[in-house]
This record gives sequence, structure tokens and C-alpha cells, in this order.
Amino acid sequence: AFVMAARKFQSNVRVRKADLGAKPANGKSPFDLMMLAAEQGTQLLIEVEGPDADQAGPILAEILGSPGSGAFA
Repeated sequence: AFVMAARKFQSNVRVRKADLGAKPANGKSPFDLMMLAAEQGTQLLIEVEGPDADQAGPILAEILGSPGSGAFA
């Protein structure tokens, strides 16, 4: 759900673990997001930059915050 939603926006979307020094993943790439190895309950940060970032940020945050959403699918 997350990747499909992220791809609808022009903005760049990056997701990273909240750990200090964690490398960001391309939020539009299923492979990159899988490489995060984020288990349920892992705190994630979303970085959105671009012309529609104000619209994309809240929508993508809501998808990640939805319990049982299979967010990265």
C-alpha cells in the first residue's frame, strides 16, 4: 500500500529507521523498503521533499501508522 501511494506523488520519498545513522530507503522501491528489515513496532521516519510534499507526508504517515495494513506491500 505504501509504495503504491508513494508512487502517486512527484516528491521524493525516503524511509529510514529512527536509529541514529540509519541509511534511508527509497520509499517508492519495494526492494529498498524490504532491505530496511523493519519488524512490526519498529519506529520509522518518513522524509518527503518535492512539489507535493505537503499532501504526500500525512497520507504516507497514515499508511505506516495503520495497524495490520501490510504497509510496504
